Amino acid sequence: MKQFRIILILFTMILVVLFSVQNAESVELRFVGFSGEISKTILMLLCFATGSVMTLVSLLPSLVRRRKNPKENQSSDKLSEPASDYE
Repeated sequence: MKQFRIILILFTMILVVLFSVQNAESVELRFVGFSGEISKTILMLLCFATGSVMTLVSLLPSLVRRRKNPKENQSSDKLSEPASDYE
């Protein structure tokens, strides 16, 4: 399992390097008074990171709620069981 994980990490790193090399040209960025040149790769990674952070922040309330009330999680699991189990 550890070897699979290492191979997966190496494969991902190779893909990131290939992506960076193929998108090395710079693009002009204008945003709320800021104007400048930035690498297309950096811009795309910043957009990805921003989306990831926004997703985690939006999931945070439900994760906190589940940690506070673990009994509610068990009761909701019973709702998904077939009715024949209760007879």
